[in-house]
Amino acid sequence: MIREATYTSVFDDSITCTSKCKYDTDTKTVTDIEDADNTEEADDANGLTDEYVTIDGHQLREDDGITFEY
Repeated sequence: MIREATYTSVFDDSITCTSKCKYDTDTKTVTDIEDADNTEEADDANGLTDEYVTIDGHQLREDDGITFEY
C-alpha cells in the first residue's frame, strides 16, 4: 500500500530538510521525495549525516530495511 509520509535529511548533524514523500509499506520503498523549502541551506553542507522517513509517528531508516529512491 502506498502512503503519504515525511522524508527528513540531516546534513552536518545540524541542518534538517523535511519534505513530503510516498512510502510503499509492502516494499519498504520511499519515492516521490519532494524538494524541501530550505534545500539551499544544505548546499554548503559537508555531507548527509542522517535520513529517515516518518510514518504514523515512527522514524524508519535504512537499518529498518527502508530503501530511498531519489
